[in-house]
Amino acid sequence: MDAYSPKDVLPLLGGPRVAIVLNAADNAEEALEACAWELDLGQALLKPIGLAEVIVRNSIDSAINQWWMAQDLENTWTTCSDIYSSAPVLAPFVHRTEWEKRAKQYLHEGQEVASHDDMISHATLGTWKNMVGNPAGLSPRAPIESERRESWEAARKRDAQCARLWKDVLYQAFPNIPKTKKERGKLSPRAYIGLRLSRMGSLRNRVCHWDNLRLVNVKGRYQDALELIRSVSLPAYEWAREICDAEIADCLSRRPEFLSSDAATSAKDG
Repeated sequence: MDAYSPKDVLPLLGGPRVAIVLNAADNAEEALEACAWELDLGQALLKPIGLAEVIVRNSIDSAINQWWMAQDLENTWTTCSDIYSSAPVLAPFVHRTEWEKRAKQYLHEGQEVASHDDMISHATLGTWKNMVGNPAGLSPRAPIESERRESWEAARKRDAQCARLWKDVLYQAFPNIPKTKKERGKLSPRAYIGLRLSRMGSLRNRVCHWDNLRLVNVKGRYQDALELIRSVSLPAYEWAREICDAEIADCLSRRPEFLSSDAATSAKDG
């Protein structure tokens, strides 16, 4: 006899969430099976997401470091005491105090000062996403309402800063972006990267908060991670596929049958 009943477990997983995966027959066993499958899927997705984040992070850091040295600037771009004077194009994206505070939580015993590498390794995905920006997500027209228009204008100003940083520095971090607009889905190189970083960040948040993944376009979002990696390094792309393809495919093949009717709608998120 099982030590638990699905009906005892399901309420602890959240009523609204469970309601989404319950089938029409209100079969508690199948609903719990779907929850377990979503956990497996989330774990499988975190591998390529994590790889893409680390590879993008290190490539952006390398590009900025090379640019920094070419400008003959002192210290590093994360430890410069007056970055607004030294590198105004980079300054809006550098948050030294916040980064130091986060990195100091993970210092080795006896280490008192957070180094550049410490701060980079503990920077969030949002750091790199915000540097690149997502011009594809911006409306070309200003909203009529004053409050929304102010937000729109702030977003446009921020994106202009991203565009300058990309033009001067960040484009070097992604040497293998598809060359033609057709290959990029009619997007600019920056928009191509920014859109994928934005969608990957949203997916990671869903996975980490255990939000429902039933309608996620898994193949599309996995492809986002691979395309980010490929834009940085072809060898890293091949390696990522070697260690991730089979696990993603296995998860998709084990999708609970009663959820299969939703597969056609899973392209809603792109």
